[in-house]
Formats: sequence, structure tokens, C-alpha cells
Amino acid sequence: MAWSENDRRLGMDRPISRRDFLDGIALTVGGAAALSMFGAGRARVFTPKTDTAYPPASTGLQGQTDVSQ
Repeated sequence: MAWSENDRRLGMDRPISRRDFLDGIALTVGGAAALSMFGAGRARVFTPKTDTAYPPASTGLQGQTDVSQ
């Protein structure tokens, strides 16, 4: 593979050490575990008949579609 000067400057042509690889994996797994523990990333689904906390859902508004006009 031909590396550009910018790639070489960033170190893309050098191998990754085992320690760096495992540290990256540990950070990824730890971050994913922390997000799942605190419930981040869970989307709330609003349904028009059961949820009145979201006003458009309670009135049946659907956006700019042929059905809603």
C-alpha cells in the first residue's frame, strides 16, 4: 500500500503494539458497558394513543405526508 506523506507523519506505516491494541479494546468495552449501565442511547418511542408527554403524538400529527394534510 502506498502511504502519503501525511499518513507516514501520523505513523500509519508503523505496526501497532499489543499493549496499544489491548488498551484500545479495553476502553471500547468499558465505554460500551458504562453507556449500557446508565441507559444512554436508548430511544423513546412515542405512540399517539398511549403517550401524552409529546404533544404531536397526542394529537395524531404525522409530519408533512399526504395522510396528514
